Amino acid sequence: MGTQHLVGVGLLACSMVANQEARAIDEPLPPVTFVEEEDLVTDNDSFANSNIIQAPTELGEDCFFITGKLQEDCVWDREFKCYIALYSKAFDAVPTDPANGALVSVEQIVKTSSIGVMVVNNFEGDAIRLAFGSIYDGFDGTINGLFSNAPHGETGQIRVEIVFIDNATPLEIKEFTFDFKTGGEALRLGCDVPPGTDSALITCFEDENQKPVCYDVDHYMITGLTPRELYCITVIGGLDDACEPTDTLLGWFDKQGNRNGGPFGLNDDAGSPYSQLCVFADDVGNLPFAVTASGDEDFNGLDDAQQEDYFVYLEDEDYLEEGFLPGENWVTGASLKDHTAESVFRLSRSDFDEQAGDGGDGYHCPPGHGVCGGYCIKIQVQLHVEGDDDDDDMGGQKPFLDPRIEGSPDLNVDGFVDALDLAMLLSQWGPMQ
Repeated sequence: MGTQHLVGVGLLACSMVANQEARAIDEPLPPVTFVEEEDLVTDNDSFANSNIIQAPTELGEDCFFITGKLQEDCVWDREFKCYIALYSKAFDAVPTDPANGALVSVEQIVKTSSIGVMVVNNFEGDAIRLAFGSIYDGFDGTINGLFSNAPHGETGQIRVEIVFIDNATPLEIKEFTFDFKTGGEALRLGCDVPPGTDSALITCFEDENQKPVCYDVDHYMITGLTPRELYCITVIGGLDDACEPTDTLLGWFDKQGNRNGGPFGLNDDAGSPYSQLCVFADDVGNLPFAVTASGDEDFNGLDDAQQEDYFVYLEDEDYLEEGFLPGENWVTGASLKDHTAESVFRLSRSDFDEQAGDGGDGYHCPPGHGVCGGYCIKIQVQLHVEGDDDDDDMGGQKPFLDPRIEGSPDLNVDGFVDALDLAMLLSQWGPMQ
């Protein structure tokens, strides 16, 4: 997995503010592990590939930090979205009132194409002036990112190729990629025309289009903790692409990768924009947990409210094997369109083309949980004090039901003390020695 422990600068990455002058010179800052710095994406999307992070030996009763990110992924985009417009050379128009007005530069669209291919045979001067937009953007005769006075709504990527030709022989080829990020963009492009050019072939390639999707899940395994001790996992910072607090969800897992702890093993927020989970390290000092987005309580990267219909679709189309539970064959993973990656389900380009040929029925991309953004997590021990009923130091988050605190062996909080509680006890804390 490979992790790196750094000190000092970590607090800045966590968006923490502290008065450094007030610290003693010889007092070290808490260690920080940077899991996904800059463009580094780790394969921590499943329990089997958890990021293993060794707790610092100097932890004691203090804390340490983890920074990570719910990454934006890309899938194939089977919706073709390229409208091409050829503009004339700009000219000056004289206003109706020359005394009070200024000359205005005016240009006109002289040729359009909605099929992604255009041939230009006549050039004005030594440049070619083009615009690329959504299909909807071109209906009103302008390429400005709008459709009927509102953003056109298309997202994804296009690749443009311009081939300058002289007597059927290519002289020069230029390529460009452009992203529709928010659904209100358009591309204006000006290119010099090589001497001797008699025509140009402009092509938008729809077979390479990408569509962004947010369905990342990050799994962690903290090792080297005090066995059977209570720890609080707290998201203390992190912003999404809209500069809002990243809407995280934390989950506690057992040694087999099953979510553990009933209602106390899951936390969306703890009275703040961020999540907090207070749970126990197991009998060898390991603490497995995962980070996903609100609305993904089964930690598979998908929106729980939409995933069942999606799984039915995948099974009907033979993409997933029929299972006892819907979608039990689904495996999360972020591989940037690489459908050949092991244990990663991803529709191939040919799958998308086939579906588009059937009239476009089905899903354009998985119904992801929809959150992409960074986060900073604090791991801190919570030593139990007998008779202390104040939960304020845990942000209001009640810890998983602990027989030492509550005096109850009902570990799965189902109202019964039975073999399920014994199985949970053995799986998490091991047999008694």
